[in-house]
Amino acid sequence: MRRWLRPKRIILVLLLLAIGWFCITAVPLIWAKPGSAVDYNQLLFDLGEEQWDTSQPNRWDELESITLAYHRIVTDINDQESRLVGEKSGYLENDLVWTDDPYPFALDEWVGSEVRDRNIRAMEMAQEAIKVAREAGLFDQLSRLTEAAHLNQPKGTGSIFDRELDADRINSRRFARMMRARMYLAYLAGDEDQFVDLVDQNLFLARVMGSQPGPISQLIGISIASETFEAVCDAAVRGLSPETCERLLEVIDARFPHPSIELAIEAERLMELDLLQRFYSDSGWFLMTETAMPGGNRPLPRVVNLIGVIFPRRSTVERVIDRNAASAREQIDVPRPERLRLADQAEATVQRLGWRYKMWKILLTRCDTWIDAWHASHTCADGTRTLLRISRFTASHGRPPDSLAELSEWDGSELPYDHFASDGGFLYRVLEAPDEEGRVFLLYSVGYDGANNGGFEPGHRESAFSADSPGFDHVFNRRVTRDTLEPPLVAEDR
Repeated sequence: MRRWLRPKRIILVLLLLAIGWFCITAVPLIWAKPGSAVDYNQLLFDLGEEQWDTSQPNRWDELESITLAYHRIVTDINDQESRLVGEKSGYLENDLVWTDDPYPFALDEWVGSEVRDRNIRAMEMAQEAIKVAREAGLFDQLSRLTEAAHLNQPKGTGSIFDRELDADRINSRRFARMMRARMYLAYLAGDEDQFVDLVDQNLFLARVMGSQPGPISQLIGISIASETFEAVCDAAVRGLSPETCERLLEVIDARFPHPSIELAIEAERLMELDLLQRFYSDSGWFLMTETAMPGGNRPLPRVVNLIGVIFPRRSTVERVIDRNAASAREQIDVPRPERLRLADQAEATVQRLGWRYKMWKILLTRCDTWIDAWHASHTCADGTRTLLRISRFTASHGRPPDSLAELSEWDGSELPYDHFASDGGFLYRVLEAPDEEGRVFLLYSVGYDGANNGGFEPGHRESAFSADSPGFDHVFNRRVTRDTLEPPLVAEDR
């Protein structure tokens, strides 16, 4: 026995064991293929089905055909314009840019004549696109589709990531911006009935996109809803009848809120697991041959798969992904300071992972920005409801309420909730005298920085809900520059 305890023989035994392990475990990696045991596309589709009444037919294809048809209309108009004015008109390539902000009277005074002329031409192009889309019957199709109870994107092929980047999502947002332009035209024409219908249709689009499992889809749904709420607030500032305010409140309550942001977090987790599966063998070892980008790169020789033994096992990375998703879920319903602390804590945990996890750190998405966007959308919804209720109160009493508590006592509604304020309260004050805009009160959220900045509004195209714009509040009855551009649009083209 002592002979085998000699150091040289112990080393030899360990070496033989290592060689045996290498032959049994590592050598098969040379011929290993990526695993495909789990159909994550099916899991994602099932997650989406939970948001809908599956006893009804799935009408996703109808929505896709509408948005793609509008995309073709915009492309044709832009192509025609490019041929007329030459390649230097780059502003026309950005999808009829004025629909990013279809309230041209909100342009800042610094807008020069050249930019003004470009916006006029872009609005004329938008008018043409609306006219063509109306004549093609797209608006009638969408109006009928709003009664659908089942619109879930079909199960995709390939990776979930490919499914998330599907073009119809971007087209849906483009279509919604055009719908917001129609809302503006309806308001200009004094057609409050159509204005309400268009708000309903836009919030329907937001609901559809927000119910698709996946962060990109949900963020597009949030963006559509936020733009719609902004348009409703602008119309309320300019004046809406009490009956229209009541109908708008009913529409918002029917279409909002959207599913929890937890749907996007779970979809992101499935996406990460799906991508992980494509780089690992069924036995759980990392395959270097799968890291070569498709296209121009030559396939790596299969012998390089032997390097995979130094990377963490698949089960270990899956536990890290699950832990990161669990941390994101914890951040949803906590006050913002606590949410930031949890997000920083999760980020620090990711950064402490060893060098073997370097490739997978890019998968571990920090989700607090998604959660902030979701909270901003819900704050905007509550602020829009409150502004409409104030309009009804003012029509009834001849003055705005002295406080939000008086408003709540009058109509029996709950106080609005600001997800960014430490106490959850909106800020409201009645002005001693009308300001230069004619406003007699201010209703606002503290915004991203969580501080009361006195209702100080951000500049054009800035957002108080952005980390890039501290020191601002989100004012719902926002300032509007009235002595600016009047759009060359006519009512019949809405």
